Order: sequence, then C-alpha cells, then structure tokens
Amino acid sequence: MKAKTGIVLALAAVFTVQVQAATTEASPTRGIRITSDDKSASLRISGRLHVDSASFNEDVTPLDNDIIFRRARLAASGKFLRDWRYRFDYDFAANSDYRIKGAYLRYDGLRPLKIAAGNIQEPLSLEEMTSSNRITFMERAMISAFTPSYHLGGLLSTHGKNWSLAGGLFEKTIGEQNTDKLSSGWGTAGRLTFAPINEKKRALHLGISGEYREPDSNTVRYSTRPESKVTNKRLVTTRTIRNVSDTLIYGLEGALIQGPWSLQGEYMRANVKRTSGGDLAFDGWYAFASWFVTGESRRYSAKKGSFRQIKPKGKLGAWELAARFSTINLTDQDIKGGQEDNTTFGVNWYPNRNLRLMANYVLVSADPNRNGVKDEPRIMQFRAQYHF
Repeated sequence: MKAKTGIVLALAAVFTVQVQAATTEASPTRGIRITSDDKSASLRISGRLHVDSASFNEDVTPLDNDIIFRRARLAASGKFLRDWRYRFDYDFAANSDYRIKGAYLRYDGLRPLKIAAGNIQEPLSLEEMTSSNRITFMERAMISAFTPSYHLGGLLSTHGKNWSLAGGLFEKTIGEQNTDKLSSGWGTAGRLTFAPINEKKRALHLGISGEYREPDSNTVRYSTRPESKVTNKRLVTTRTIRNVSDTLIYGLEGALIQGPWSLQGEYMRANVKRTSGGDLAFDGWYAFASWFVTGESRRYSAKKGSFRQIKPKGKLGAWELAARFSTINLTDQDIKGGQEDNTTFGVNWYPNRNLRLMANYVLVSADPNRNGVKDEPRIMQFRAQYHF
C-alpha cells in the first residue's frame, strides 16, 4: 500500500506539467525530457542498469558464483510552478521492501536554501552521497555498514561557491519490516563540506557528518558483505544488539584531485549506548588512489560535496586504475562481530558518458570473522553499467 501511495503521488507531481505548448526530447543518452515553453514545468525520465558477475575463491564461508542485476532503476524527476522540484526513483532489482529510493518534493524558492520532504538520502559520508553511477569501485567501502541511506523525513540544504551544508530529521525507511536495523526509530543527521581548493582539474575536499538516532525497538545491528553484492553472506556482523537507548555515528572525509590523480578516504565510528551491559564502539575506514591513464580528471561539485560524471576525452574512452584498502571492526566487549580488512584493485573503462565496464579483484581477510575463525576468500567481479 505504501509503495502504491508513493507511485500515485509521483504521478500526480508528473502531471502537474501544465497542459500547454511543450518541447519533447528523447535520446538513449539523455533520456526523455518534456519542458513547457515557458520553462515553468518539466519532466525527465532517466534510469540506470548495473549487471554484476562474480567468481569467488572461497575459504571457510561458502560463497556462490552468480550473475545478478545489481540495479535496474527508472526515475521521474522535474519541476512545476517554477520553484518546486520532484523525484520518484524505483529500483526493480532491489529487495521488495526497499525498491523506492529517492521520492520527494522540494522547494527551491529560497535559493540557495532548499527544503525537501519524502524518502530522502540522509546526508552522511562522501561515498554514500556520490551516485552509484560515479563511485570508483563496484561497491562502497565497508564503512557503509554505518550509513543509513534513504529514510522518510525532511531535509534542509544550502551551499556556497566552495561549501555545502545539509541537515534533517528522519524516521524509518519505506517498507521497513525488521526493527533491529540501524534505520529503525527516529534520527537527525547533518553534513558539512568545504573545498579550500576548487578548480577544474584540481580540488581539495574536506567534510564531517554525523547521525544521532533513538531506535524504537531498543535494538540495532551492523553488518557488511565483503564488498560484493553478488553474495548475501556477511563475514562480519554484530548480530542484534539489545538494550540500546541511542546511537551516535560520525565520520570524517577527505579527497584530493590533481589532474588525472586522486586520493580519497573516510573514517567512521558508531557509538552505541546501552541501558545495561556497557556502551559499545565500532569503527572503520578506507583510503584509495586512482589514476586516469588517458588523462581525464574526476569531476567534483563543491555545491553538493560529491563527485560528478566522468567525461571521456578521446575516441577510445577513459581508462582508470584504482586501488583501495578498507577495514571495519565490529568487535567490542561482549559483541564479537569480527574484523575485516579488504584490499581491492580496480580497472574502469568509460567508452562514453553513459557506459562503464568495471573489473574488481578483492583480497578479503576476516580475522576473525563473525564465528571467531580466520576467513580469507578472494573475489573477481565485473560490472556492465549503463545510465541515461
């Protein structure tokens, strides 16, 4: 019922494109765009398709080779009455409880202040706020175990020439069934970014973000897959933590772009306050380097505090090499969730702005894993990606 209600609201917003003269454009690279002649209303249909395959050289935990649709999303977005924006994003490949991604209304009439309400991505983490079409590796680093992603709520955001600020109040996610997820209850989150260097091929990004949450079930759980969504297995997990009164998650982030070279890293910590049994702390971090062999640069947006789409320069497209180390520790006191270190080597080929082929080789070391034993599988995975 909730999903149907969201679809009805989205369609209602779409049909606010007034019945008047309009221009329609359609292409395999820019999607479908309908714009009223007075520019006061518009509709854009966009989408993305990510197809993944993985071969596992397993160690202790059984991991099955497979090919999956990682994402298959269609989105309707646009504006009406000049200052109102809307978006409805549906992922056909996701678990049925979480197929609705961004679904919101936003008022932009107080520029640069924006006011949004709906199913919104909480402003937490550089990787989380960078689109899956533009992240450097197939999967975000393991600290994504701490990031809550999309929730129902309201968000205020603003920006300057070299900074951005966002904050809001959030409830549960759409279709939430299990009450021991980190998304249950209510929370407030905020993120501040600053770019002291902000040039076309040279930038320095700094940021801080955090979320406070009170789970309505007094339980939380943190877990992560080994940076591959082809498998459902989790080598490290806290399992359900009970008697939780509140959680505080915070992170530090940074990135440096110098021509075809870039560095990026984040640290994130989750503090769990319990009414009995003692308070807990879990943390993780990652760092990676990338190099565009063909000379392109990662494109940075200081107003959003995230990265934009790559523009290949030559007929052979853009080629990128990258390496990342990431780690997470989910063990503290009586919670033995394990610790995992991953080293990933990646190759990306961008034939054009809409296509990307990716290859990742992941060296996994869970020592110990969730069951207290050493587990060191190897993962070779590939992605074919198209978005418009």
